Amino acid sequence: MITSIHVPGDVPDLHTILAPSRQATLNALGPAVVALVPHAFFRSIAGQSRQVAHALAMLALADVSALRNWVVNLGARDSLTRVTHLLCEIATRLQAVGQARDYCFPSPFTQSDLAAACGISAVHANRIIQDLRHSAWLHWRSKTITITNWDALVQVSGFTPDYLHLRRVPHIERSCETIPHRIADRGDRIATL
Repeated sequence: MITSIHVPGDVPDLHTILAPSRQATLNALGPAVVALVPHAFFRSIAGQSRQVAHALAMLALADVSALRNWVVNLGARDSLTRVTHLLCEIATRLQAVGQARDYCFPSPFTQSDLAAACGISAVHANRIIQDLRHSAWLHWRSKTITITNWDALVQVSGFTPDYLHLRRVPHIERSCETIPHRIADRGDRIATL
């Protein structure tokens, strides 16, 4: 199971500065540059600067908020909503760090990884992605995802980026007109936009 996805610039498991523990394994789904920074360094700079201490606290709060949202995603949303919400989150976070443009972003994860993050089978994830493609809401080619109907994904997922605590929420320009589409979520529900 995948319990979080990090983008460039994230500090995974920041909470371990206060309570060092090894609760999870961190795996790179693609090429990554990793910097190992001792906890003592973070504690030291936080003690020297209120601004740095505040920034670290805000990063930790953003992690907690994102984790809370993932719990809601897995526990209260149907599989279509889980997948579309996660895609909206990833697009927004990558846009914030300059890694997504015009609704297009690199995707080092596979549909199986998406399934693991959404708590569904790989077959079910594939069906949802096929339905999203058929409805012209997104294209997923090889290692690139292009969202072709942002408004539809936002509407069906109920996505609002507030929980991400981004300094400035990236404005993602419309890339297409919102056209009513019908998408079936194999057994969970049918959403009409």
